[in-house]
Amino acid sequence: MAINWFEGGRRITNLFQWTIGLGLGGYIIFTPDSSLVMFESSHPSGAFEYTAESCDWPSIEKSANRVLFPDKERRDVALCFRPEPTIQQPYDAFVYLESIAENDDLENGYKKGDPLISFGDRYNRNVESYISERTQNPDITQGQLLYVERNLWKQKPIAIWGRLKESLPFFAGGIIFLWLFSVVLGWIVRGFAGIPSGQDFRPNE
Repeated sequence: MAINWFEGGRRITNLFQWTIGLGLGGYIIFTPDSSLVMFESSHPSGAFEYTAESCDWPSIEKSANRVLFPDKERRDVALCFRPEPTIQQPYDAFVYLESIAENDDLENGYKKGDPLISFGDRYNRNVESYISERTQNPDITQGQLLYVERNLWKQKPIAIWGRLKESLPFFAGGIIFLWLFSVVLGWIVRGFAGIPSGQDFRPNE
């Protein structure tokens, strides 16, 4: 009985594809999650609040000191400064300063004594000073830390989804590459051996 090399090749390709899929699944599910706890703020006078979302550009992430939580465990804490875009600077504007209007300005919609918010990009010295000061004194309350303890489980599905989005293009690329490689190799071998397309043997065998 003749050996069906094409069927063997298809099974090997399937084996590699399953191996890639299982490897991806293991990476997504069993990779240890970061123990970092993220707090965010998007306003100079706004308190930091816990978030399970990542701090991606154009937000600014700064590491704070390790914090002792109510469960007596110390955790790494990071502070995320969310940007406040303006029309002039839609991608890299940042709220950094509050002031009080000294005069009426009806054209811009404020009166003397109204609070004003100024904007600057991340490389502005005032922005750097503001971020440094808030990083050293984040003023996170015990109530917030207790809330974090009760909601840390929310980080797991978000982390899994993040790893899935990160890995999916590589997984799809690997599967498509193996499939194309097997198809092209089979087409070449069939051509040299005189085997019709879509068949594993010559018609007279």
